[in-house]
Amino acid sequence: MKKTLLTLLLGFSVPTFAAFIQEANSVKDIVDVKEMNDDTPVIIQGNIVQQLEDDKYIFRDNTDEVIVEIGKKAWRGVDVKATDTVQLVGEVDKDFSDDVEIDVKQVILVK
Repeated sequence: MKKTLLTLLLGFSVPTFAAFIQEANSVKDIVDVKEMNDDTPVIIQGNIVQQLEDDKYIFRDNTDEVIVEIGKKAWRGVDVKATDTVQLVGEVDKDFSDDVEIDVKQVILVK
């Protein structure tokens, strides 16, 4: 009876899901990010200075600026002003003409 109950409990347990997340090693300058390959994980730090479209922004650090795409999930409830320093965790998005954008997965307010 105990074996049957244990088998039933194990058979109906809720599966858990996990995923491997490749982390970028350190904060990179935009000038260096522009030389990286497509889909390379990156962390950049600076300021979101202007909104261009619904989810596209100009991001600037002390070396250059780049267009970043930040979806609603990436904000995670963070409110940001142009004067706030943020870290953006994402990946390089290069098109065929080598134009670079950053596809942002998470916005972190730096305090």
